[in-house]
Amino acid sequence: MKKNILKKRKTKIISNLTNELPNPNKKESRMNKFIVAMYSTQILFEILAVILSISLISTSFKYLGSGLIIILSGIMFIAALVIGAAMLVSIPNKKNHVYKMNVTTFVFLAFAMICILSSLGMPLLGVIGYTTTFILIPLQIALVLFGHFHWSRRKGIPKFISLFIFITTIFWCTWYLITSLLVPVLLIYIKRPSLESSKQDVLFATRIVNQSLNKEFGRNDDWRKEWNDEPKKSKTHFKMDQRDVDIYEIAPIKDPIKQNDNLVLFAHGLNGTRYTAMRYMEMFYKYIKEPNTNRGYKMLSFDMRGFGSNRDLERTYALKEGDDLNNAFKAIIRDYKPKHLVIYGISNGAASTVSFATKWQKTIINSKTDVKLIEESGYTSARDELRAMTEQFGIPHQITMPQAFPLYRQITKTFWGSRSYIDDVNKVEQPLMIIHGGKDIIVPFDMGQRYLEKRNKGQYKDRTSSLFIEEAGHVKVGREFLKEFIDGVNKFLKKNK
Repeated sequence: MKKNILKKRKTKIISNLTNELPNPNKKESRMNKFIVAMYSTQILFEILAVILSISLISTSFKYLGSGLIIILSGIMFIAALVIGAAMLVSIPNKKNHVYKMNVTTFVFLAFAMICILSSLGMPLLGVIGYTTTFILIPLQIALVLFGHFHWSRRKGIPKFISLFIFITTIFWCTWYLITSLLVPVLLIYIKRPSLESSKQDVLFATRIVNQSLNKEFGRNDDWRKEWNDEPKKSKTHFKMDQRDVDIYEIAPIKDPIKQNDNLVLFAHGLNGTRYTAMRYMEMFYKYIKEPNTNRGYKMLSFDMRGFGSNRDLERTYALKEGDDLNNAFKAIIRDYKPKHLVIYGISNGAASTVSFATKWQKTIINSKTDVKLIEESGYTSARDELRAMTEQFGIPHQITMPQAFPLYRQITKTFWGSRSYIDDVNKVEQPLMIIHGGKDIIVPFDMGQRYLEKRNKGQYKDRTSSLFIEEAGHVKVGREFLKEFIDGVNKFLKKNK
């Protein structure tokens, strides 16, 4: 009996002592709730920063508005980092999965921030930084669900649901990483052919064009007996930034370029070089005739910035390229004095041609030269082109953020928006021919249609021609549909003689 009474008293004393002591489970629970709240706040700040950055793509802000957005975005990223650091310090148990998870995401976030801040010096770092942030946010959300409810064994969402979310997010992030980084790098950054590789590719293509022309027109010409396999360096040069850039001549061996000849100034596209013009030399010399003289055209070309001998100069996607064409144009007028000049641009060269013509109308008019313009597969604006390309290849849009891509860096230096080449196209007095393929996956077909629609609403619609071929791909009209190209250009020249 006494033993039972003593046992009851002992139990009561222990119970009272336990109630008076702080409950470690409650303290741990409060700490976990605090950590989850901090983690959620960090993710929220990251999402807000990304949304602010995306707004620079979707809208055209002026200097002040865009500057404020970038500042706010930076503040959000910094706040997310500070919260992440505070959370790491607050976690009591630094050996569990939750702590390791937070350390990992914090390191990635810090890495992304460093890349974004460094992107003005190296654009690819911006791509990597924004890609990391885009992948990090859904991964963090998935880790919160999985870590909070399963590693910590709390009640809430069923395990199979959060596990499904976690695994799906891992696969989604992996795919996002591949399409965000590898595809743009392969498409844009790596593929810059050397002059030698460009030469070999073009020589092979020139042989194919020669065979196709012989078959089409019932001839048996061997281009290698009539033409050099190397463009001839001329004495004419012009300034590209602070560099002297040479202009190259492409003409038959027995009929070199002379003053007053009919000339084509060729502007190649991305990944082209001065050799690219050789694909078209036979067509313009033998089959395309200037109607007033009934003589063909000889060609001039040069390496655009970012390619060939000028690979180290920064590409600006038809912004500075238009100025380069202006300098080349003035040098050609000064030294060759052509009576008839066609400026033929393809892809980025086409946009550069339109950019030149809209900006330097007085220069063209004052030259007192018969100038005609041909643009094939040209984009209407740099922003539209990047957006269209990312949509068609399934590439996420963070590569088009101003801090991430050189194209947008150049645009934001000028307008904090986009220079639309189509806006001023009706100011161009010279005859303009618009060529585009219906199966162009690089520069969508509707861009060519928009150029034509814009011109047809302007005062120079009678000086505008088009050649749209449904089966043609990117810059393929003048390479694969030779008869249609020759007939279309001849018709355009006769219409505007």
